[in-house]
Amino acid sequence: MNHLEHTRRERGISYRQFAEEIGVVGHMTLYAWCRWGRRPTGLNARLLEEHFGMPVDDLIAESERPRQLQAAEA
Repeated sequence: MNHLEHTRRERGISYRQFAEEIGVVGHMTLYAWCRWGRRPTGLNARLLEEHFGMPVDDLIAESERPRQLQAAEA
C-alpha cells in the first residue's frame, strides 16, 4: 500500500472525494495511482506534490508503515 492509498483509507473517503479534495483530474486515475502505483504526470503530479508536500515518487512508493499497521491489527 502506498502513501496515497493509506491516506485515503485512513480518512475513510472514496476515490472520487479524495480526487476532488486534491484537485486532480479523474477519480479512476487516482485509483490507478493508489492501487497500482502508476506514476502521475503533468499537472496532476504537480497538484499531488503541492497538496502532500512530497515528491510524487514518494507518494506512490510502497510503504512499510501501512504493512506494519496491518500486521498489528491481525
